Amino acid sequence: MSYRKIGIFGGTFDPPTWGHHQVAKAALDSGQVDYVIFMPCYKHAFGKNPTDFDHRFKMCQIMLKDEPDIGPSQWEKFNKNEYSVDMLKHFIKNTRGVYDETTEFRFILGSDNYWKTDKWKDFEEIKKLAPPLWIHRSGYSKPPPEEDVIKLNSYYSSTNIRKCIQKMNPQMSIMTRSTVLDYIMMNGLYKVKDISMY
Repeated sequence: MSYRKIGIFGGTFDPPTWGHHQVAKAALDSGQVDYVIFMPCYKHAFGKNPTDFDHRFKMCQIMLKDEPDIGPSQWEKFNKNEYSVDMLKHFIKNTRGVYDETTEFRFILGSDNYWKTDKWKDFEEIKKLAPPLWIHRSGYSKPPPEEDVIKLNSYYSSTNIRKCIQKMNPQMSIMTRSTVLDYIMMNGLYKVKDISMY
Protein backbone atom coordinates (compact mmCIF):
# COMPACT_ATOMS: atom_id res chain seq x y z
CA MET A 1 0.00 0.00 0.00
CA SER A 2 1.12 3.55 -0.64
CA TYR A 3 0.13 4.89 2.79
CA ARG A 4 3.07 5.78 5.02
CA LYS A 5 1.35 7.13 8.15
CA ILE A 6 -1.56 5.07 9.46
CA GLY A 7 -3.84 6.37 12.21
CA ILE A 8 -5.50 3.68 14.32
CA PHE A 9 -8.72 4.99 15.85
CA GLY A 10 -10.05 2.54 18.43
CA GLY A 11 -13.40 2.67 20.16
CA THR A 12 -16.72 0.96 20.66
CA PHE A 13 -18.40 2.98 17.85
CA ASP A 14 -21.75 2.17 19.38
CA PRO A 15 -22.96 3.74 17.15
CA PRO A 16 -20.44 5.64 14.99
CA THR A 17 -21.34 9.34 14.80
CA TRP A 18 -20.38 12.41 12.81
CA GLY A 19 -18.11 13.14 15.79
CA HIS A 20 -16.04 10.03 15.04
CA HIS A 21 -16.00 11.01 11.37
CA GLN A 22 -14.85 14.50 12.36
CA VAL A 23 -11.99 13.05 14.41
CA ALA A 24 -10.75 11.01 11.45
CA LYS A 25 -11.01 13.98 9.08
CA ALA A 26 -9.17 16.23 11.53
CA ALA A 27 -6.38 13.67 11.85
CA LEU A 28 -6.05 13.49 8.06
CA ASP A 29 -6.16 17.28 7.68
CA SER A 30 -3.36 17.64 10.23
CA GLY A 31 -0.96 15.79 7.92
CA GLN A 32 0.07 13.54 10.81
CA VAL A 33 -1.57 10.53 9.10
CA ASP A 34 -2.65 9.76 5.55
CA TYR A 35 -5.08 6.92 6.30
CA VAL A 36 -7.33 6.25 9.32
CA ILE A 37 -8.48 2.80 10.43
CA PHE A 38 -11.61 2.60 12.58
CA MET A 39 -10.86 -0.28 14.97
CA PRO A 40 -14.05 -1.33 16.83
CA CYS A 41 -13.14 -3.17 20.03
CA TYR A 42 -14.48 -6.68 20.54
CA LYS A 43 -14.28 -6.64 24.32
CA HIS A 44 -14.18 -3.44 26.38
CA ALA A 45 -11.22 -3.25 28.78
CA PHE A 46 -13.29 -1.60 31.52
CA GLY A 47 -16.07 -4.17 31.55
CA LYS A 48 -18.67 -2.33 29.49
CA ASN A 49 -21.03 -4.40 27.38
CA PRO A 50 -21.30 -2.96 23.86
CA THR A 51 -23.68 -3.96 21.09
CA ASP A 52 -22.72 -7.06 19.09
CA PHE A 53 -19.49 -6.52 17.14
CA ASP A 54 -21.01 -7.35 13.75
CA HIS A 55 -23.61 -4.60 14.15
CA ARG A 56 -20.98 -2.04 15.15
CA PHE A 57 -18.66 -3.01 12.30
CA LYS A 58 -21.50 -2.84 9.77
CA MET A 59 -22.47 0.63 11.02
CA CYS A 60 -18.84 1.75 10.60
CA GLN A 61 -18.89 0.44 7.04
CA ILE A 62 -22.07 2.40 6.35
CA MET A 63 -20.71 5.53 8.04
CA LEU A 64 -17.47 5.46 6.04
CA LYS A 65 -18.95 4.63 2.66
CA ASP A 66 -17.16 6.53 -0.11
CA GLU A 67 -14.30 7.62 2.16
CA PRO A 68 -11.10 6.66 0.31
CA ASP A 69 -8.76 7.44 3.22
CA ILE A 70 -10.83 6.07 6.13
CA GLY A 71 -11.99 2.50 6.64
CA PRO A 72 -13.09 0.03 9.33
CA SER A 73 -11.24 -3.12 10.38
CA GLN A 74 -12.57 -6.44 11.69
CA TRP A 75 -9.19 -7.19 13.30
CA GLU A 76 -10.58 -7.31 16.83
CA LYS A 77 -13.35 -9.76 15.92
CA PHE A 78 -10.75 -12.39 15.08
CA ASN A 79 -8.15 -11.47 17.71
CA LYS A 80 -10.31 -10.37 20.65
CA ASN A 81 -7.62 -8.35 22.42
CA GLU A 82 -8.83 -6.92 25.70
CA TYR A 83 -6.16 -4.22 25.90
CA SER A 84 -5.08 -1.61 23.37
CA VAL A 85 -1.39 -2.40 23.76
CA ASP A 86 -2.00 -6.03 22.77
CA MET A 87 -4.11 -4.99 19.79
CA LEU A 88 -1.37 -2.65 18.57
CA LYS A 89 1.40 -5.23 19.03
CA HIS A 90 -0.45 -7.91 17.13
CA PHE A 91 -1.84 -5.63 14.44
CA ILE A 92 1.48 -3.99 13.61
CA LYS A 93 3.35 -7.30 13.65
CA ASN A 94 0.84 -9.17 11.51
CA THR A 95 0.17 -6.50 8.88
CA ARG A 96 3.77 -6.01 7.82
CA GLY A 97 2.92 -7.99 4.67
CA VAL A 98 0.22 -5.42 3.88
CA TYR A 99 1.98 -2.22 4.90
CA ASP A 100 5.52 -1.33 3.91
CA GLU A 101 8.28 -1.61 6.54
CA THR A 102 8.57 2.16 6.52
CA THR A 103 4.93 2.64 7.54
CA GLU A 104 4.47 4.60 10.76
CA PHE A 105 1.50 4.12 13.08
CA ARG A 106 -0.24 6.67 15.29
CA PHE A 107 -2.86 5.88 17.93
CA ILE A 108 -5.72 8.41 17.75
CA LEU A 109 -7.15 9.16 21.20
CA GLY A 110 -9.52 11.64 22.81
CA SER A 111 -7.66 14.11 25.02
CA ASP A 112 -9.77 13.07 28.03
CA ASN A 113 -7.79 9.82 28.00
CA TYR A 114 -4.52 11.66 28.58
CA TRP A 115 -5.31 12.05 32.27
CA LYS A 116 -6.35 8.38 32.63
CA THR A 117 -3.35 6.66 31.11
CA ASP A 118 -2.29 5.36 34.53
CA LYS A 119 -5.27 2.98 34.24
CA TRP A 120 -4.18 1.66 30.85
CA LYS A 121 -2.06 -1.44 30.45
CA ASP A 122 1.54 -0.61 29.40
CA PHE A 123 0.81 2.88 28.10
CA GLU A 124 4.54 3.56 27.70
CA GLU A 125 4.68 0.63 25.27
CA ILE A 126 1.72 2.08 23.37
CA LYS A 127 3.67 5.33 22.97
CA LYS A 128 6.54 3.40 21.37
CA LEU A 129 4.36 1.29 19.08
CA ALA A 130 2.07 4.06 17.86
CA PRO A 131 2.70 7.53 19.36
CA PRO A 132 -0.62 9.07 20.40
CA LEU A 133 -2.27 11.75 18.34
CA TRP A 134 -4.56 13.51 20.82
CA ILE A 135 -7.93 14.91 19.76
CA HIS A 136 -8.90 17.75 22.09
CA ARG A 137 -12.58 18.54 22.66
CA SER A 138 -13.82 21.61 24.47
CA GLY A 139 -14.82 20.86 28.04
CA TYR A 140 -11.85 18.59 28.66
CA SER A 141 -8.40 19.43 29.99
CA LYS A 142 -5.87 19.80 27.20
CA PRO A 143 -2.71 17.64 27.16
CA PRO A 144 0.57 19.51 27.67
CA PRO A 145 2.13 21.37 24.70
CA GLU A 146 4.81 18.76 24.03
CA GLU A 147 2.10 16.35 22.88
CA ASP A 148 0.65 16.23 19.35
CA VAL A 149 -2.84 17.71 19.82
CA ILE A 150 -5.61 18.44 17.31
CA LYS A 151 -8.47 20.64 18.45
CA LEU A 152 -12.13 19.95 17.63
CA ASN A 153 -14.78 22.63 18.07
CA SER A 154 -17.71 20.25 18.38
CA TYR A 155 -18.34 16.57 18.89
CA TYR A 156 -21.38 14.28 18.78
CA SER A 157 -21.12 11.41 21.24
CA SER A 158 -22.47 7.87 20.96
CA THR A 159 -24.04 8.25 24.41
CA ASN A 160 -26.11 11.22 23.24
CA ILE A 161 -27.27 9.52 20.09
CA ARG A 162 -28.39 6.43 22.03
CA LYS A 163 -30.45 8.68 24.31
CA CYS A 164 -31.95 10.55 21.36
CA ILE A 165 -32.85 7.30 19.63
CA GLN A 166 -34.59 6.08 22.77
CA LYS A 167 -36.66 9.27 22.95
CA MET A 168 -37.06 9.52 19.15
CA ASN A 169 -35.57 12.99 19.48
CA PRO A 170 -35.22 14.62 16.02
CA GLN A 171 -31.68 15.69 17.00
CA MET A 172 -30.50 12.16 16.33
CA SER A 173 -30.74 12.89 12.60
CA ILE A 174 -27.86 15.38 12.77
CA MET A 175 -25.56 13.14 14.85
CA THR A 176 -24.87 10.37 12.36
CA ARG A 177 -25.40 9.41 8.73
CA SER A 178 -29.04 8.76 7.82
CA THR A 179 -28.15 5.31 6.52
CA VAL A 180 -26.65 4.43 9.94
CA LEU A 181 -29.93 5.50 11.56
CA ASP A 182 -31.82 3.34 9.04
CA TYR A 183 -29.66 0.37 10.06
CA ILE A 184 -30.24 1.05 13.78
CA MET A 185 -34.01 1.23 13.34
CA MET A 186 -34.15 -1.80 11.05
CA ASN A 187 -32.24 -3.90 13.61
CA GLY A 188 -33.99 -2.53 16.71
CA LEU A 189 -30.76 -1.39 18.40
CA TYR A 190 -30.50 0.73 21.57
CA LYS A 191 -33.57 -0.12 23.58
CA VAL A 192 -34.22 1.16 27.12
CA LYS A 193 -31.81 -1.20 28.88
CA ASP A 194 -28.92 -0.18 26.59
CA ILE A 195 -28.95 3.53 27.25
CA SER A 196 -27.26 3.76 30.66
CA MET A 197 -24.75 0.94 30.27
CA TYR A 198 -21.81 3.10 29.16
